[in-house]
Amino acid sequence: MNSVQLDDDGNLVLSGRNTWAAYKVDHLTGAVIWTLGGRRSSFRMGAGTSFAFQHDVRVRASGDEYVTVFDDGGGPPAIHSQSRGLKLRLNLKRMTATAVWQHQHSPSLLSMFEGNYQQLPDSDDLVGWGQQPYFTEYGRHGRLLLDGRFVGDTSSYRVYKFGWQGTPRVPPVAAASTTKRMTTVYASWNGATNVHAWRVLSGSSPAGLRPVRTVARRGFETTTQIAAAKYVAVRALDARGRVLASSSAVRAA
Repeated sequence: MNSVQLDDDGNLVLSGRNTWAAYKVDHLTGAVIWTLGGRRSSFRMGAGTSFAFQHDVRVRASGDEYVTVFDDGGGPPAIHSQSRGLKLRLNLKRMTATAVWQHQHSPSLLSMFEGNYQQLPDSDDLVGWGQQPYFTEYGRHGRLLLDGRFVGDTSSYRVYKFGWQGTPRVPPVAAASTTKRMTTVYASWNGATNVHAWRVLSGSSPAGLRPVRTVARRGFETTTQIAAAKYVAVRALDARGRVLASSSAVRAA
């Protein structure tokens, strides 16, 4: 088994890699409710629905209407010419399985292990290619939105995309350099995602700093210029102008 899902009806959906099948199992009794694929499939498998050495089988709708699979197909032996992210529709009255969609990489990839298919809230799909060091996001009608590659031959058991908020444990950092009339200020806060703007403070001593400029955040490091100053510090602001954190005062070089 290489994946287990607790279905919304309280039962389990299991993926059996070497049997090329998925199983819906009664959580209380262990009885098999249905088998998808393999030698004893409960469903009549339609054109393009058969999978091999699969990973990450997931039910995607109530009543088990839709199922997604990462179809490795690579074995050994190789069963398919390339791996794919596969979406199936199950008809539990007629006991049929129909292919709804498949995602294949270009150029083609064939994985012998690992891989996953994440269905995103906005209806996009993210496929992690397992043994092959790639991950790909597809939009409506299979339109390619993103294709990434890990450095080297790194495999990934699964790749997921989620909203993420970074709040570093260390404070922001300021640096500064001064000419005769101007001081260039550099502001950064490694990993912070909520910074909307930077407030620059300057003065003749660390204890006498006053706000002199507010600038929008621009990438990993934001640069701005102020009138020549001896000491500077920066404050990270959120979208409402609230102070998230402040740097220490630094002397301009």
